[in-house]
Amino acid sequence: MKKIISVVVLISVIASSAGCTNVNNSDIEETTIGTANTVTEHNEHTTSDNATEDIATDTPFTGAEIDAANMSANQINNKLYLSASFFCADDNGNIFYTNFSDGGSLYLKNKSENIKISEAKAYSPSYNQGKVYFISPETELTDVDIYGKVYVYDMISGDISLLIDGNVAYLNACADGIYYYLRDDENTNTNSITTILHYMEYDGEGKRCYYPLPLVHGNYIVNSKGLYDISGDRYSISEENLILFDKEFNVGNSCIYNNLLCNKPHRKNIVEIINLENGKRASITDEMIEAKLNEEEISISDFTIVDDIAYLSIWSENIIRWDYKSGSIEMINNVKPDGKILKYLYTDAESLYSMRADVYGNPIDIVKIDISDDKELSIKELSE
Repeated sequence: MKKIISVVVLISVIASSAGCTNVNNSDIEETTIGTANTVTEHNEHTTSDNATEDIATDTPFTGAEIDAANMSANQINNKLYLSASFFCADDNGNIFYTNFSDGGSLYLKNKSENIKISEAKAYSPSYNQGKVYFISPETELTDVDIYGKVYVYDMISGDISLLIDGNVAYLNACADGIYYYLRDDENTNTNSITTILHYMEYDGEGKRCYYPLPLVHGNYIVNSKGLYDISGDRYSISEENLILFDKEFNVGNSCIYNNLLCNKPHRKNIVEIINLENGKRASITDEMIEAKLNEEEISISDFTIVDDIAYLSIWSENIIRWDYKSGSIEMINNVKPDGKILKYLYTDAESLYSMRADVYGNPIDIVKIDISDDKELSIKELSE
């Protein structure tokens, strides 16, 4: 029986309406196309608490100014909704990834070398200012419900030191500190796991945060309420800090790319993009892909953006290229199919990467995907 994660926050699960795209220059125009199908996720979560009151407003979002000063290229990879990540990149072309062929150790890949950093298993690597933070679990590496201690790797000295001696899941290093979920072992049992979000300044101690389940992107969080600016207060939020609220917004795997809020709603077969400058939207659903490409049973598992083009993994060896500005949808086929699924997608802002999995979703390796050909893709393992 799967464990149920009980997070001490309230998630409002809201039915999501999809939108098609028509773009003039860089603007995204909104068109309603219907409701996306529901897909079954591999991890289940139940949540409770009333950390904040419901915000009642019908005011449409027409845009806001976003401060990109604390937004690194790596933030686009920080989008997995309570699932593990196995990849991050710095701003100098270095890639940090979990090497599954070497027991799950943390590796650094640059233009000329493949360097082993840790002997211990590692996941959820997150880079900031010359240091890589990661979680090392004692259990088997899967992509859900794994906990471990937090370590930090100093790229200059080469030292690895223990940072958080606790059961942590999810880790994101921002400009001024790190966010992480700490398991509350006093209230955790065989059938229920309680995790609490904490924030730690780099020169301070971790403290509990009091707001609904978020994904953190620089000075901003995305949760079931919408988008908040948390630059003034890392530990609580209020209506005054709300930038975007939408009754149809359903939080899931999200990221902020340049001035775009990208989101794959939890348990929904849809990816939506909101232009934060003007509030315009674009979205793509399984039904749109099936109709456009004459395919059946498309299931969107993840997305990323490279050079203003969105790429979608679809529980397949192939991926979808979606130009969210023009609305163009194309299938890129694997030239050497081997039965492995491209499950999660990552980027270093220049290239496309993926965590490959078996047919059950279990991690196999991290690969670089060559997408220079419009119709065919080729794959190379990072560990090679």
